[in-house]
Amino acid sequence: MHNKLMAFLQANKGRGAGLAVRAEGSEPEILIYDMIVSSDVDAYWYGGVSAESFARALATLDAPRIHIRINSPGGDAFAGIAMANAIRAYSGEVVVHVDGYAASAAGHLTAAAARVVMGLGSMIMVHKGWTIAMGNENDFRAAADVLAKLDKSQIRLFAKKNPDYDWDSALTAETWFDADEAIAIGLASELADAAPNGAKALAFDFSAFKNPPAAAPAPAPTEPTPPADDTAARAAAARRARVAQALALTD
Repeated sequence: MHNKLMAFLQANKGRGAGLAVRAEGSEPEILIYDMIVSSDVDAYWYGGVSAESFARALATLDAPRIHIRINSPGGDAFAGIAMANAIRAYSGEVVVHVDGYAASAAGHLTAAAARVVMGLGSMIMVHKGWTIAMGNENDFRAAADVLAKLDKSQIRLFAKKNPDYDWDSALTAETWFDADEAIAIGLASELADAAPNGAKALAFDFSAFKNPPAAAPAPAPTEPTPPADDTAARAAAARRARVAQALALTD
């Protein structure tokens, strides 16, 4: 069965650069150049940045102003909300920079900062929540109720930036805001005049989304995933070795 959420995680596995902290200088930086996942366990299996690891990194900083740089295709919505709340709880000023994409759950972080700087060609995307559900009709109704509450939470989160904007329609349409559009509605505050130091080009896979921008980088080629159980492969290799040995003996 095709599931957009699992397809998204699998397609972007290993494409990101994870989380990094640059603590030198008076204004430290946290880089989120990966998808956002629900836990450290998911980060172990799929890669990505969890809310736990982000909160730990944030807790190591005590500067009056810090910078968070984002290039992320998104991921777990509740993790994104948790990260946004961690930004709000930080005692100093937090400046969020969208270096590439702040899509889906990564867009939540832009809603938490008073100052959001958009890079040249960068985009913020918002959409309605996804989930994985299994069970009877009551289970699916319960899952739909949770999604409705999640979308209400997203609207509240983004309405902090602009209470008059129709966020419900933006979420429903899966809206990709370029820098000019994000600044016009108050989602971002300014456009960067230079590329960030040490920025790394990443080719995320946006195929799980409904209408990704035409400018989205093409997915980078990946190595095929080996089977979880390679017993059959080992047996086949052993048979080939025995055949080769038998042929050698008959020469």
